[in-house]
Amino acid sequence: MKYRKFAGLDWQGSALGFGCMRFPVIDGDTSRINEKPAAEMLLHAIDQGVNYIDTAYPYHGGTSESFVGKTLEGGYRDKVKLATKLPSWKIEKSEDFDLYLNEQLDRLRTDQIDFYLLHSLNEKLWKAIDELDVLSWVEKAKADGRIKNIGFSFHDEHPVFKSIVDAYDNWDFCLIQHNFMDVDYQAGKKGLLYAADKGMGVVIMEPLRGGRLIDPPQPVQEIWDRSAVKRSAAEWSLQWLWNQPEVSLVLSGMSTMQQVEENIASASRSGIGSLTSADLELVDQAKATYEGFQLIPCTSCGYCIPCPEGVDIPRILKIYNDGIMYDKVETAKNDYKMWVPEENKGNLCIVCGECEEKCPQDIPISDWMAKIHQEYIGKKLIVNSPLLSGSGGICGSNNTIRNKGYLMLVASDLNGTLTTGSPILAVARWVKKNQPESYPAGFVLGLFASYLQVKLGMEKIDTWGDINMRRVLKLVSKPTQEILDQIMDSVVEDELWLKKRDTAVDILNEYHQAGAKIIIISAAYEPAVQKFAAKIGLENTYGIGTELEFTESGLELVKRLTTREVKLEKIHALVGDQQIDIALGDTFADIPLLEEAAEAIAVFPDKTLRATALDRGWRIID
Repeated sequence: MKYRKFAGLDWQGSALGFGCMRFPVIDGDTSRINEKPAAEMLLHAIDQGVNYIDTAYPYHGGTSESFVGKTLEGGYRDKVKLATKLPSWKIEKSEDFDLYLNEQLDRLRTDQIDFYLLHSLNEKLWKAIDELDVLSWVEKAKADGRIKNIGFSFHDEHPVFKSIVDAYDNWDFCLIQHNFMDVDYQAGKKGLLYAADKGMGVVIMEPLRGGRLIDPPQPVQEIWDRSAVKRSAAEWSLQWLWNQPEVSLVLSGMSTMQQVEENIASASRSGIGSLTSADLELVDQAKATYEGFQLIPCTSCGYCIPCPEGVDIPRILKIYNDGIMYDKVETAKNDYKMWVPEENKGNLCIVCGECEEKCPQDIPISDWMAKIHQEYIGKKLIVNSPLLSGSGGICGSNNTIRNKGYLMLVASDLNGTLTTGSPILAVARWVKKNQPESYPAGFVLGLFASYLQVKLGMEKIDTWGDINMRRVLKLVSKPTQEILDQIMDSVVEDELWLKKRDTAVDILNEYHQAGAKIIIISAAYEPAVQKFAAKIGLENTYGIGTELEFTESGLELVKRLTTREVKLEKIHALVGDQQIDIALGDTFADIPLLEEAAEAIAVFPDKTLRATALDRGWRIID
């Protein structure tokens, strides 16, 4: 084991600290630690030189501290420094400080906490416990010997971190999230340097970003593979931290003996300044490659906040981007549910547009808040629309079908207008689940990376769609009509209908129930468009898309995509010269269709369509 100077203390900490929040558990219940293997892991790490053990009041449903205290009996307590944390969010009155500390001392079967932290401080929590004079209490607890060293763990922005550091001259250390992907996140690199310059020890948590950096996508793995020194993705992340002199030690929450062994071996190879300039360049390339997978071009500049409704826009966008970047969608869903409070979730967005006016990246933030909340929670964000307001609804006195004297014709685009789902992604997921041997690693991440070129104006959306609609079909092994039906059922049920825009679909439903003919026209695969249209109704509904055919090489698109003017050609081939009464679309590519209609409706329009709609007085649904 390698040891490192811990700020001004007459003690050196092991490069690796043991985080006691991810022990093996029984039957998936995090409150039931599987004590035999967990104890073997912890004691083996200590035997191999780990001398810093970190736990906290809530870890493992409140059982971690008691387990650690019991395991360290028999002489092991004297071999380590023990760290635990005050549950700051539970403090309601000043007497609670002693209440929780004394309980923790009992749980840990010790008379003194070597390193005590005020847990999970942010601006709100710090203000609350500061008003209860927490620092005076800290001084008393240090004086009576219950606490040896005092610090805090942190989860907020750098200015808040700096203000907490500056509030007390006797901080011994802090615990911050840091890794090569998070140099500008929360306290970040600036916080690391600031605390170290103040003489504080800096302990690092989340060195592997909660495991997200362990199993990288293929483009990132190829970067690591270029190094003459062979390291796992996890070791690259750890060595990057240990390379920095300001880092006192790095915590890792380990769940298996293999992880313990691998991390101890990595720590034995660690050292300040041990990475070469070529190594650091590879880390920068890996970071840039990960960031290239970022779907939403958010830079966390913070111009969009504060939101009048309290929506935590940067945090929500970051969680969503992380799910895509690291291919950890389920983890992102859990992060959204657990770590974004109800008063800050995306469903509170009222589409006021204030954030979008301030966003330097022109991100359609309101759209993303609706999409993310719907995907992660399963509840759709329904925004009141003037089209649906009033006693008459859409079929009221101003929009009557019955007075037309003929079957009214309503035409709508699909993708972006009636749904936020992606047929391309849906096909890829079907292949990954049902034909995994045909699914290339990193395929979806590659899609997102190439889509960035569209967002940056380097490639036309039609070209991107044509290429990738064909690419994903090539993944389907030995396609038959039965397999095609299964795929398209999945595309609609598990993606397009699941992510439908309720407001726009309700419009089609109401017109259909009143007797109108409905045509859904889209560049998407025609079988999927037809199945989506059938969800509106089986009579007088038509789905027109891009046709498919079976060839010797597999599934192919028959002709060019059904987009722009091609949509009009196909509609008129079906209905002749009949007037389009109502048309719905969401992008500039739908303008030719909307221009043909007696009444045009722009649904969550892009910038070009929005400007056109405002200029021509078309209805806009946001």
